Amino acid sequence: MKKLKYILHMFMISLFITSCFKDLGNYDYTYIPDFEITGLKEKYSVVSYTENMNIQVVVESEDKNAEFEYEWGVVLQENEMVLDSPTYLEIISNEKDLSIPFEYKSGTYTLQLKVTNKSTGLAKLVSTQIEAVTPFSKGYYLLKETSDGNTDMDIFYDNNTSSINAIAEFKGASLQGKPKSLSYLPEISFLDEEIGSRVIDYLIIPASEKEIVTFSLTDMTEARTYAQWFFGEPYSIEKAHYFTIGGAFYGLFTDDGVFTNYQAVSFGMTSSGKFPELTTRAYDNKEYEISFPVCHSEIYSLMFDSKNGRFLLLDFNAGVQEPDLSESDEKVKYPITDRLVFMGESKTGDYYTTIVFEREDGSRYYYYANTTHASSNSINIMEMREIDPSLKFAEATRISPCRKDGRYLYFLSDGEIYTFNPVDGTESKLDVPFLPEGNITYMDTMYSSLESEGPDSFNHLIIAVENAGKYTVCFYNMVGGIPVAGQEPVLKLEGDGKVTSIQRATPLKTSGFISGWSIHY
Repeated sequence: MKKLKYILHMFMISLFITSCFKDLGNYDYTYIPDFEITGLKEKYSVVSYTENMNIQVVVESEDKNAEFEYEWGVVLQENEMVLDSPTYLEIISNEKDLSIPFEYKSGTYTLQLKVTNKSTGLAKLVSTQIEAVTPFSKGYYLLKETSDGNTDMDIFYDNNTSSINAIAEFKGASLQGKPKSLSYLPEISFLDEEIGSRVIDYLIIPASEKEIVTFSLTDMTEARTYAQWFFGEPYSIEKAHYFTIGGAFYGLFTDDGVFTNYQAVSFGMTSSGKFPELTTRAYDNKEYEISFPVCHSEIYSLMFDSKNGRFLLLDFNAGVQEPDLSESDEKVKYPITDRLVFMGESKTGDYYTTIVFEREDGSRYYYYANTTHASSNSINIMEMREIDPSLKFAEATRISPCRKDGRYLYFLSDGEIYTFNPVDGTESKLDVPFLPEGNITYMDTMYSSLESEGPDSFNHLIIAVENAGKYTVCFYNMVGGIPVAGQEPVLKLEGDGKVTSIQRATPLKTSGFISGWSIHY
């Protein structure tokens, strides 16, 4: 009973104490007028160092007399050579509207705007993407044979300007000899021997039978001489074919093998950019000889070793291995002693490769394979077919793959363009609307899906025609690998000479992001 009285007593005391406290809270709320920032696009493109960013925004506030402070900043990495380097904001302007040069190298940047109400302190942050380019970093590069049988290059930029005979313009003279290849290396690192430090740049590399020159797409100066690609003596130019990128390397493909340099700038892996001696010249204690063409995909390159009559894969670490053919039901019998005519890949969900061989008697056959080597080294030969000698395809003089949205090939026969379906072995003449008359000197497909809209998202059949010493290059939109019926070319380029190769340059292509565009040589 005493315990119960004690509890009641303490309860009454607690009520008394609680009732003595005063409510000291401040419930005098002040309304802060809101504001909105509009007018900022999702993305802007600007030419680095020379072109102003002209960006205007609108700030609408409920307080018509409100005054604001503005702070524009660019997000940068503390160490741009390292992928995971911390970022910081570099303030570039305190004006409401921007009209200043973008003084950073080509690439994609985040631009932020912080707007603060001076009286209330309320701040809001908005951002956009800046695609910084150089005058040379975005457009089509056309390798061509000149009227005197030498090599030059025309450039058609996205801003509707051009550089005609660009090799002669920027180097001082065209390359001697007929054109051989045009290579594009996006975002690679190398040692600049003039300044004694490593740089990261985009390179375009035209090659003739006798000369190779490396241009920087920053300013079209010669980034390095051919000899500077090598630690030792430079490899014979006559035997060099072209440069290309792989998963974590870039390489020089030659008659004797592949020179490779291990790097992937987008993943923080950089190097001096020089090639050691041919280290990828043998596999399984057997020296190999590459027969061209080589089939390049996102990660692996499929090669034919004509010396040993076998297929080889160059993987994303620049290592050579023999592909797994265990699912091919013994359709392939090694050694293959016939001449490689064509090898090309199409990306239609999975990867499909057609490989054409020719025997000594002139008869041809092909393998049609599901090449799932984007994630493994397996190649499933689904068909091995003889080519009916009555078909035009049996004497095709130029063959090109449909690299996207179509499991068939384009080929030339008697100056006409046909398609060949390796699934059922049928062919048909291709109707190419508005194609001018002349000799077809280049034919390929090119696609890009790096942007959802705009000139960097396309899927084109590209045909170059030469007539009386002048070329016309037509770009056709396609549906399922076929030019849209009755539709004129979406782009037409014209000039002097004979076009033999085309590359598209864009800063959206990087060494670590090669899945959104076609690799073609």
